[in-house]
Amino acid sequence: MLPEITPAVSAVFFGIWLVFFLWGRAQFNRVKANTQRMALEGIDAALAKNKDLSISQYYKKLNSQWEEMVPKTAKFILHKTELFPVPAKLETVRKRSNFSPEWLGAFLKLNGYTLKATPAQQERLDYIASLGKRLIS
Repeated sequence: MLPEITPAVSAVFFGIWLVFFLWGRAQFNRVKANTQRMALEGIDAALAKNKDLSISQYYKKLNSQWEEMVPKTAKFILHKTELFPVPAKLETVRKRSNFSPEWLGAFLKLNGYTLKATPAQQERLDYIASLGKRLIS
């Protein structure tokens, strides 16, 4: 027979879980917002230096800044199931936010910028962009 869990213990457990849930979600949203801000802030200067800028070149430049920003912005984020927190390691955040050259190209395309892309990248970023702004942000 299982021991009875009192309502007070349940309330404390779910209260703690809710705090971590909201805190993890807020950190992840802050990472996404900072990523978008960084992408848009640097694109004009990068295009001024190189009119033939490719998505891969801009991603490489942005990625180093992004890798510095993530540990400062988030200590943990929610797992893909959004039920429990996981450490905000670079690869975990990268996968969870879909931060890739194709995502970057689609995001910039939706914001009025077009960069050179390989045929494979172009196909993927067109697909991502077709899903709309809601999925990219």
